[in-house]
Amino acid sequence: MESKFQFYEIVRVMAKVPRIRQDLIHKEGMVVGMSDPDADGKRDYGVHFDELMETFALSEDLLASCGRIGRREDAVTRPLRRKGDS
Repeated sequence: MESKFQFYEIVRVMAKVPRIRQDLIHKEGMVVGMSDPDADGKRDYGVHFDELMETFALSEDLLASCGRIGRREDAVTRPLRRKGDS
């Protein structure tokens, strides 16, 4: 089954996300991963939010396309902390 969104597509969260305390409604993020389809053919997508420097697994029912494709290097992540860093 074809996926609803493609890698690096910019998506917007359209509803409250259960089990995630951050308010993601109307925030834009970039698709950086996707699950295999479930029995109903729906997927979860790994969506990265630069402003939070976090990636969350979100159901496709919560997302809408913004009509843009980002670049892999656009995803900003937290720097790794190394032993001895303060």
